[in-house]
Amino acid sequence: MSLAYPSSPSGRLVRFLDVAIILWTASWVILGFVVAGEVRGLTQLSDTVVAGGKVLKATGRELSALEQVPFVGDPIRAVEGEVNRA
Repeated sequence: MSLAYPSSPSGRLVRFLDVAIILWTASWVILGFVVAGEVRGLTQLSDTVVAGGKVLKATGRELSALEQVPFVGDPIRAVEGEVNRA
């Protein structure tokens, strides 16, 4: 055996390497689909957080209307401030 006539790998080794590369590629494709599903889940979560923020903002506006009620206005003002900060 010399550099001018190198020996070729056996057919068994070539098949093994082919299968290994196919499995490696398939695992990355599967991982890509799993990550895509998780990203879609995060989008749904962010939509829920935005909706919750809108509800908190509306609650703060409604609580500000109760500030004029005697004996209730001062505690409501404190709660309204906390809701608006949230």
